[in-house]
Amino acid sequence: MNERLAGVLETSGAVLAVAAAVATAVAPAFGWEACAGTLAALALVGVGGWGRVRRPPAWGAVTLLFAMSGVSLWVTQTPDATWPRTFQLWTGLGMFWALAAWARTRRRAAVLGAGLAGTGAGLALLSPFIVGWFTERKTFFPPSVYAAFPRLVSDTVHPNVMAAALLCAVFVAMALAFKPPKASGAGVFLGRLMGARSIWIGSTLVMLLVWFLTKSRGAYGAFLVGLIAFVLLAIRRRAVLGGAVLMVLVLAVGAGLWALQGAPMDTEAQSEILDTSTFAFRQQVWHYALMLVGDFPLTGVGMGGFNTASADLYGYSVFQHPGAHNLYLQVALDLGVPGLAAFLALVAGGLAEAARGLRRLRAKDDALWLLAVGAIAGTLALLAHGVIDLAVWGTRGALVLWGLLALLYALGDAAQPSGG
Repeated sequence: MNERLAGVLETSGAVLAVAAAVATAVAPAFGWEACAGTLAALALVGVGGWGRVRRPPAWGAVTLLFAMSGVSLWVTQTPDATWPRTFQLWTGLGMFWALAAWARTRRRAAVLGAGLAGTGAGLALLSPFIVGWFTERKTFFPPSVYAAFPRLVSDTVHPNVMAAALLCAVFVAMALAFKPPKASGAGVFLGRLMGARSIWIGSTLVMLLVWFLTKSRGAYGAFLVGLIAFVLLAIRRRAVLGGAVLMVLVLAVGAGLWALQGAPMDTEAQSEILDTSTFAFRQQVWHYALMLVGDFPLTGVGMGGFNTASADLYGYSVFQHPGAHNLYLQVALDLGVPGLAAFLALVAGGLAEAARGLRRLRAKDDALWLLAVGAIAGTLALLAHGVIDLAVWGTRGALVLWGLLALLYALGDAAQPSGG
C-alpha cells in the first residue's frame, strides 16, 4: 500500500472515531450505530498504519475498562441509565485508541494538540447558548450578565462540566500561544493556522472568560494547580511532575478522610446538606458513595446506578441526580475498584509518556515540548478538579478527556527518533 493511500485511510479512521464519540455524546439513542462506526474507524486506522502502528497504547488498562463496562451492564439495576454511559465509554475509548495510533508522528501530534485547543475554544463560544448557568451563586459576575445569553437547548450542559472540559484544553491552547509548533507537511493553510499565535491567544482568553463565568469554585482551584504545574514544567529543566502528582494525591486523600467523617449529620446542618453548592452536601454524598464502594468493591453498582443503589440500600434519595461528586469515587461506583485501577493506570501511563516526550523534545529544542507541558498541566488540573466533582467522567465533556489522553500518548511517540 502506498503512503498516500495509507495516510488517507488512517486519517479517515481518526475522523470517523471522533464523529462516533460526538454522536454518543449528543445523541445516545444512536449508541449501537456509533459503536459500529468506532469499530470501522479502528479498522481503517489499523489497515492504514499496518506495519507502522505499534501495539495499541495502554491496551491492558483499556481492555480492563471494556471488561468492567460489561460487568457494569450485568450488575446494574438501572439499564436505561447504564446503556447510554456504556456507549459513551466504548466510543470514547475507541476514539482514544484511534487518535493515539494516528498521531504517532510529530506533525500529527501537533495537529491533535491544535484540534484539542480548537475544540475547547469552540465549546467556549457555544457556552452562552448551551450551558445552564449558575445565576444565583454570588461571584464577581452579576445575574444581568447571564440574562443576555439566549439558551438554545433544553438539555443544557452543567457549568461544572463545561469548566472541567475547558480545563482539558486551556493549557494546551496556552502552550500553543507561547510557542506555536511548526507542522511541516501539514499543508500551507493548516501550517499557517497552527503557527498563528494570535489565534491561540484568542482561544485561551475566550476559554478563560467562560471558565470564570461558570462560577465553578472547584475548577478555580484546579486551574491554580494546573497553572503551577505549567510554570514549573516550563521553567525548570528537571521535571517536577512527581511533586505535582503528590500534591494532587494529598488533596485526594484529604478529601477522602474528610468524607469518611461524613456520617449522618445533625439536624442543624440540614440546610447545608441540602444546598448542593456546599461542602457539607459533598461530604454526605461521599459518605454514601464510600459505603457503596465498600459493599461492592469488585463490580461497582453499574454506570449511573449510584442514585438507585443509595436509595434502595441506605434510604438516601433526596436528590434526583447527585452523582458521587468525586471522579475517583464515581469511577469505582461505575466500574468497581478494578475499573478505577485501570483508569488511573491509563492516566498515569499517559503522564509518563508525555513526561518522557517532554524531556526528549526539550533536549532537541523542538517547539513541541511546550505542548507536552500544556497537556501534562491540563491533566493534573483535571485530576485535582476530580477530587470534588465528576469532572468529565460519564458526561458529554468526556469527549475532551479522551482527546487529552490521546495527546499525552501521542507526545511520547512523537519524541521518538522515528517520529517525523
